[in-house]
Amino acid sequence: MLIETPRLRLRRFREDEVELVHRVMNDPLVMRYYPETYDLDRCRKVLNSILDSYAKRGYSLFVVERKAGGEFIGQIGLLHWDDVDAREDVEVAYMLLPSFWKMGYATEAAQACRDWAFENLGA
Repeated sequence: MLIETPRLRLRRFREDEVELVHRVMNDPLVMRYYPETYDLDRCRKVLNSILDSYAKRGYSLFVVERKAGGEFIGQIGLLHWDDVDAREDVEVAYMLLPSFWKMGYATEAAQACRDWAFENLGA
């Protein structure tokens, strides 16, 4: 699956991309509201959860790349929650590397994920 915006490309993670998850989730600024940053082993678990969600639900977090140059900037996508006020729900979630903050990328990609969810999931 591929989602494109004017400046970004969102695609599924591959099994060999744990280092991308680690780049984001080991950054102290990105993880400042979490109890701690994630080591490589914990990032492997996160990646496995993402891959499992693709298989089970057809969606999860995506790799976000700039179209110009293909540079990795973070992860943005959809998280499934089983029980939000006694019903299932979908959340748009994102984590971008700090060097890409304040450029409108999170908003651009989050809106594309929201639109994809409305069109494809009946969310």
